[in-house]
Amino acid sequence: MNEYIARYVVSKDHRIIGVINTRYTANNDDESIKIAKSVCEKLGEEDIEELIIGKVIGTVSVDVIGNLLGKSDDDKLLGTIAGAIVGTLVGHAIDSTITKVIYSKKYPCIKPRPFEDIVNYVDLERLEEIVNER
Repeated sequence: MNEYIARYVVSKDHRIIGVINTRYTANNDDESIKIAKSVCEKLGEEDIEELIIGKVIGTVSVDVIGNLLGKSDDDKLLGTIAGAIVGTLVGHAIDSTITKVIYSKKYPCIKPRPFEDIVNYVDLERLEEIVNER
């Protein structure tokens, strides 16, 4: 079984309102895409702006970064300090997940506004002035 992370970008009323990240396992990439699309349908495609599926290919621990940076005792100390700084900067994260994108789709969920509604969003008088100036 492989591990995947599905990232759903959620929108409502033409605005992005959040992102849902879900970690799950599947036998292969095709099964993973089917599972993620099924969740997308249940959430409602009209509310999903984008779906990105990444296959988890590894993790990097902050402690490992510190240990990889140095070989001598002085270098190990420097590596440990660098690892501690990196750890602090990433909000005390224990590890970072490395993924490879296997599927990405933008959904046409943000519907174009009807032309009749354009007066609510565009100052037509100002637009006319700009056109006349040119």
